[in-house]
Amino acid sequence: MKKEEFIRLNKELIKNNSKLLANPRNAASGSLRTLVPLQNRNLHFFAYQLFFDNDRNSTYQSFNSQLECLQKLEELGFAVSPDYRSFTGIQEVKKFVEKQESKRDGLDFESDGVVIKVNDHSYYEKLEPVVLVGSRINKATLHNYAFIRNRALNIGDEVVIKKAGDVIPQ
Repeated sequence: MKKEEFIRLNKELIKNNSKLLANPRNAASGSLRTLVPLQNRNLHFFAYQLFFDNDRNSTYQSFNSQLECLQKLEELGFAVSPDYRSFTGIQEVKKFVEKQESKRDGLDFESDGVVIKVNDHSYYEKLEPVVLVGSRINKATLHNYAFIRNRALNIGDEVVIKKAGDVIPQ
């Protein structure tokens, strides 16, 4: 939810002697979860990932990089962050993060900061498909060195796939 929309909604709530919204992020989240239809809450989002249902012979295939994925999302008409970039070294990344941090207060939406992703999707290991509590899992992310080190994972190890709270695969 954009900041200006949040302010507009709270002004409307004041007129109606209703409870004010705490912040734009909670307002957007609550708007999506409510069972009562809400009008006039202009929600916006940036798409960052595209999944395919391989069981239905999708015409789109997996992407080799995050950049490729974002470009396809744009081509399909989704809004993506206008500031996404691909870098060749850590110094470029650091400069970009500093620049974005200086612009943060001027954004028309709240932000926790810059998301940095490894652009090479080969860091996602493909698994034989597993159906787990109604979800089909066929990839595992291998980008978190601390996670791998803390579990002493090695090439060739067998792993158990479970869901945290019946939602997030682990």
